Amino acid sequence: EIAGLRFLFLINHQLINTIKQEAFQQNQVQLPVQIVNQTPQKQINQKSQKTTVTKAEKPQLSIEQQQQQQKMLDEKQKQKMEEQQNRILEDQRQKILQQQQDELEQQLKLLEAEEEQHNQRLQNSQ
Repeated sequence: EIAGLRFLFLINHQLINTIKQEAFQQNQVQLPVQIVNQTPQKQINQKSQKTTVTKAEKPQLSIEQQQQQQKMLDEKQKQKMEEQQNRILEDQRQKILQQQQDELEQQLKLLEAEEEQHNQRLQNSQ
């Protein structure tokens, strides 16, 4: 069960990384390239490009915020998975301890029964 959970955890982690990479690639904004030797018309165009850059930077901030939120969600999910794994491990440990206790109680009963039989034989032989 533990190996299966680890396997599922790894698959889940890989899926999350793949989704994050795809989202990042889709959200990347391409900024316009500045031209060095500009004519007056190109300078006018450059001013409009600067506003475009400013507009492009605003979504970039929201992308960074989205990435931070996604990172926080990933951390919470990772923590929940770890807590779930710890609960499962603790449950398994408790089951094993209960089985061991049951086995010890059964052995004790057998020893008590053997002792009783031995005492009866001693009484019968006297």
